[in-house]
Amino acid sequence: MGRFLHQPNYSPFLIGIYEGQKDPKDATEFLEDLTNEINHLNENGVFTKDGKHFHFQITSYIMDSKARASITGVKGHTSHKGCGRCEQHGISIQRRVVFSQTCGQLRTDDSFAQRRDSYHHNEEYPYGLEVANVKMISQVPLCSMHLIYLGIVRTLGVLWMTAKSKTFTLSPQKRKELDKKHMSLTPFLPTEFSRKPDSLYFVHKWKATQCRQFLLYTGPVNSKNKKKGQICQVPQEDDTSDEDLPEQNAPQEETFEIEVFSSPKPENEMTDAESDDVQSDSPFEE
Repeated sequence: MGRFLHQPNYSPFLIGIYEGQKDPKDATEFLEDLTNEINHLNENGVFTKDGKHFHFQITSYIMDSKARASITGVKGHTSHKGCGRCEQHGISIQRRVVFSQTCGQLRTDDSFAQRRDSYHHNEEYPYGLEVANVKMISQVPLCSMHLIYLGIVRTLGVLWMTAKSKTFTLSPQKRKELDKKHMSLTPFLPTEFSRKPDSLYFVHKWKATQCRQFLLYTGPVNSKNKKKGQICQVPQEDDTSDEDLPEQNAPQEETFEIEVFSSPKPENEMTDAESDDVQSDSPFEE
């Protein structure tokens, strides 16, 4: 799927539909038609029926973590070398991969193309979208689906609602109160939410959209004061400086920009940390 930027009157549109009996072995071959068309449009631009000419630019490729690892040819997000933004090596603690540093050496578009961190890569340059000169760090953002909603929010919910952890688990009475308050909001949620709240006792089966709803909307109300003394404070971002603001009189070049979305069929989530040599499940398997 694709979407025009800064064009609210245009809905997302279909770019292509792919199917197969098995996973694609080579993303370069799999994306050959797409990369050829991207190269052609980057060079020639787009002409409309009324004769107008637009420059063509794809600003970003939106993929979940499993699709991103497959398309970019890197280790999966559960690997010891799976961080897509820095080069630190994770360690295994209680069957989980943990990154001990706050932030390691940051990855850049150049370091990715040069394969500076060889343990992070599974393929040689150029691979997949790199054939179309795509910047694999700045143009391929991280997806919150696996990293936050399923990776953190759902994990915390499981710890709260089960006896797995003596540190984080709630008492039976607190679990009951939290679940009752959560379910009481069901009649008041608008139709914009794709799923209604499900019982917190089944949080281990929640989909990403349910975890997102709990994190951003219902959770802050439901869980208020449930775990006193364990409040996570999120630092506020600084206001944009004057240097970041565009000049009012600067000439504006008319640009044709779209975002490319990849939303493969979800599969069973991986619960245990994978070794560096094991890839995450491919997003293309039916």
